Amino acid sequence: MEAAKRKEARNMAEWRLLGQAWHSHEDLREILRVLRGLPRELADPEIVKKIGPKLRVFLEESLPAHFKEEEDESFRRAMECAPAARRQAVLHAINAARQEHDLMAAISRAIIASLADLSRVPRKAGIERMEALMAGLCDVLARHADKEDREVLPYLDLPEDC
Repeated sequence: MEAAKRKEARNMAEWRLLGQAWHSHEDLREILRVLRGLPRELADPEIVKKIGPKLRVFLEESLPAHFKEEEDESFRRAMECAPAARRQAVLHAINAARQEHDLMAAISRAIIASLADLSRVPRKAGIERMEALMAGLCDVLARHADKEDREVLPYLDLPEDC
């Protein structure tokens, strides 16, 4: 019984991450670790009640807020600071990142719908769909962050007057 309480406390601490915005792609990688374990946790309807709202906040608020900050600030600054010879490549990377943001928003909407369906569809089918959607989101997010780290974010570390 004590082990079960410790496990639940650990799980809830991990899921608190979903309610937080992240400030770096390293934070995002920790969130991805938690998200990848989500489908196993959702086998328990009580866990769905506890973490469902946190997942919804992450997908509907935290993730879009991060994308908006990138599009409003980071991408603009990267274009301003990229050397002239690199600007076309940076612009290409930014355009690809925006398309990935749209793709991840669509996957997020599907995850939210799937979460709502867990109480209406056979449990095994619902969990399998959630596993597929979550794996897809995590894979796209991980590749997206890695690509931005290589192709866009290096220009943000340049001096203010670049």
